[in-house]
Amino acid sequence: MSANHIPLLLVLGLLCIRCCVYAEIYVYRDSALNRIGRYEECRAKHGPGLEVDTVGLLQPGEPEDGCSDLIPATQDQLYVILATGNCSHETKVRHAQAAGYDAVIVHNVESNELIVMLYENDTGIEIPAVFVSEATGVALLQAATIPGTFVIINEFIINGDLVLLVLILALLGGFLVLVVVLGSAWVRYLWTLWQRDALHAPLLNSLPKQNSRGS
Repeated sequence: MSANHIPLLLVLGLLCIRCCVYAEIYVYRDSALNRIGRYEECRAKHGPGLEVDTVGLLQPGEPEDGCSDLIPATQDQLYVILATGNCSHETKVRHAQAAGYDAVIVHNVESNELIVMLYENDTGIEIPAVFVSEATGVALLQAATIPGTFVIINEFIINGDLVLLVLILALLGGFLVLVVVLGSAWVRYLWTLWQRDALHAPLLNSLPKQNSRGS
């Protein structure tokens, strides 16, 4: 590891800490568990986490952006699909919760970028929310129209504290390498000076001595 690697490690570490919670959506059809899709998502920074192997049915939101009161959920374990934009993600989640949905899937619009959803105030929010790309949103909306289709959401967490610890250790390792390199260079420099003085001493002693005047 060289000193040039330290800024890169710092940037990567900060990015990992910012986007620290990801999940995957598996879409199945019928009780035979015929998997028809697997999609990556990013869970909201705030609010409750997902339970292990969360299972639910898909429901397109009405209205699509969830920026006003939604049509109420008709059964339990129903996940509403909403489009991003026109209002805050917090507002969408609060409307979904008020309508009786168990989770929110927000998809991007005109982009497949995954972003971390942030709430100004997560007080009272009791349902999880995840963010998916536009392509994933389109696929999920299509799957929601097919009877017998359900989803399983698996969350996996990149531990921010662990990433920070690894980053600190990497920075310390880079610092130690720098100290060793500079220390070695200094030792070589001192050794060179000593060798030069040791070689010059015999040469100086071999020079003829001048006689004193008048002798």
